[in-house]
Amino acid sequence: MSSVDLSNQKFRAMAEAARRILDVYGHAAPDTIRTVYADGDLNIGSEEGVVEIIYRGTLVFRYAPEGDTQEQVFQDEGGWRDVVERIAQDAATAEAVAGGPTDDV
Repeated sequence: MSSVDLSNQKFRAMAEAARRILDVYGHAAPDTIRTVYADGDLNIGSEEGVVEIIYRGTLVFRYAPEGDTQEQVFQDEGGWRDVVERIAQDAATAEAVAGGPTDDV
């Protein structure tokens, strides 16, 4: 994988979307501190600030806040981004209806 420009707006937006999904729909994985969410071909997980998205069995996104940029992953192709954006929008709507926080993650 090539290094990822962390200032890239699409990369940051995807990290925020994944966090929002985990905040609203995620649950603790058994016997671990990892928070996970799964929906069909999409799996999102977070542990100690590292966020990963796996789509159709392939790691398509990885954000490690304290990591080397070589550890970051952002596959710019494939339908996974549309799926994540749709679910994140649903999560934002669910938060607003429930009276939860609606500011950026």
